[in-house]
Amino acid sequence: MEKALKYRIVSWCVVIFFLLLLPQALTGPNQVQTIAIVSGLGVDKSESGVEVSAQIIIPQPSTSYSPKNVVASSEGSTLMEAMNTIELKVGQTLGLAHCYVLILGDELLSDNVTTELDYLMRSNVMGNNTAIIHTNGKAKDLLKVCSQLNDVDINNLQNLAKFNKENYSSSSTNLIDLYNEYLSPASCTLVGTVDAQSSESSSGSSSSSGSSSSETSTSSESSSSNSGSSNTAVLKNDGSGIVIKNGKKLISLDSDQLKKFNWLDPGTQQGLVVVEDFTNDELKNATIVIRKLSKSLNFSPKIVNNMPVLEVSITLESRIESIKNDDGEIYTSHKNYYTNSLVEVIQNQIKQQIDDALLVAKENNFDIWNIYNIFNTANHSAWKNYLNSLEDADNYIQNLEIVVDVNIDNKE
Repeated sequence: MEKALKYRIVSWCVVIFFLLLLPQALTGPNQVQTIAIVSGLGVDKSESGVEVSAQIIIPQPSTSYSPKNVVASSEGSTLMEAMNTIELKVGQTLGLAHCYVLILGDELLSDNVTTELDYLMRSNVMGNNTAIIHTNGKAKDLLKVCSQLNDVDINNLQNLAKFNKENYSSSSTNLIDLYNEYLSPASCTLVGTVDAQSSESSSGSSSSSGSSSSETSTSSESSSSNSGSSNTAVLKNDGSGIVIKNGKKLISLDSDQLKKFNWLDPGTQQGLVVVEDFTNDELKNATIVIRKLSKSLNFSPKIVNNMPVLEVSITLESRIESIKNDDGEIYTSHKNYYTNSLVEVIQNQIKQQIDDALLVAKENNFDIWNIYNIFNTANHSAWKNYLNSLEDADNYIQNLEIVVDVNIDNKE
């Protein structure tokens, strides 16, 4: 009898133990019902302070993964206040762990943007690898365009930034990079620009036929029965970007300017070099397109007569993609045209582009090449002596001289 009683007591203790420790996931509400999955966040300046827009993914039952995207917006005196108001609107907590991109509206950058984003950085609610994108319009409008894209989500903006970094522009910046570079002596970073744009196409043609390769059309169109045309929203990515210094927008750089800065950026490996009006014994006023396959850089910083001199060795692996002569003939065999005279033209063109980029940097006093750290790491005492000799130590780039040596390897 006592054994049976002890057995019952032990059994009930075990049952109560498991009931108390039953995982909440089995008894509580579904996470999809309590947490709004945010894939993109946009921040704009408003009369109240800031306007925050969140692109929220709503899972849909289907045979294929095709979630619905909605954009919820709210204003507040701070970013946290605006986000809390969005949560009250949607009745869910904003989950930012899978937020791919953070879009900054142009007007927001008239003030120190790092003070607005401080909450996201310190609260750990968003991943540090979240891509930062600038837009000339409103971040909310760009999010709405992305929400309409067919079979494409906000992750496309992050991919655009990475693609630009490797092939065209040094504009792939994430949240942790923005803060690290803000706190660095140069306090300077480069952010890529993507804009929302509406285009009009005729009803009898494809919606993407009138768009350039730098634009991504959406499948959401509003057709007009009277005009026979449709309005299509597109993402416009032309490889441009902005320089942010001390947390504020300093200057806009177009794609041609950014390509010149890219020559001293180790992250940009590929791209095209176009030589125009090239003439030798076989060609006349030819346009030659050369593909940059890879690039290696070697920096040798020196202080000469108390002035910074950066010696740069560039090794470029390339091949000729196309040659079009002035007579219209297009050459398909390119090996024999990679002559010493062509190599010299390419070398001079690269050197001139670096000189042009340095001039822009000096005129606007910004350092996106991280010149400060290059010299400070190489010779700390000599660099400090140079800075102490300046009336304005923040203007250290004004006396910089860059000496470039270009080696070109033909990979035909």
